[in-house]
Amino acid sequence: MPEASPPPSDEPVILLLAPAGAARTALAAALARLAVLEQADSPAEAEAILRRRDVHVLVCEDDLAGGETGLMFLARTNPAFPWLQRVLVCGPLEPELLVYLINEAHVFRVLPRAATPEQVDTLLAAALAEAAGVRRLLRAAAENERLRREMSSPPYLVRRTEALIRGWTNSLPRLLVLVVFTFVVIVAAAVLAFAVLYLLKSVLGIDLIPGAHLRDWFR
Repeated sequence: MPEASPPPSDEPVILLLAPAGAARTALAAALARLAVLEQADSPAEAEAILRRRDVHVLVCEDDLAGGETGLMFLARTNPAFPWLQRVLVCGPLEPELLVYLINEAHVFRVLPRAATPEQVDTLLAAALAEAAGVRRLLRAAAENERLRREMSSPPYLVRRTEALIRGWTNSLPRLLVLVVFTFVVIVAAAVLAFAVLYLLKSVLGIDLIPGAHLRDWFR
């Protein structure tokens, strides 16, 4: 089940989950140019950051300590944090793993370990843009849900009814128009019902109201 989304940050945040070392230092330097950077050494530390920060992109090294791979971590945390854009840093992958990346871990892109700074910039810029688009959709959905709840609440309906009544009663011409319109609708409905009953009796012989003639219907 998705976690409650943390308060949105003013600028995009990238979380880098990778073992400490020269490779992480170099990658962190490249990522820090693109957004606010958080770093974690372990999956537990990364999950704690995800719960307190509005992380836009999670960059995860596939080789992690503790017996869990980066791919396993991305797949495990996907249900709780579905709005994240996930980038897996790894070497060459088997074809069946590529299917798993898409279907289970919902990985946005794979970043080769030997990627150039230009490749890192291009890939992460695309991930950040995708994250921004997802957040716009989530905000719109949340706002629509808030408006739906507000408009269906009894206080809103009472206020709306009061406003409509005040609008009509404060304007005599509108009130007269409403009365005339109501009268016309009632008369038109009566005429239509009369015509249908007459046609059924005279054409099809279906006598819904007893009486040999039309005048008998009104006795």
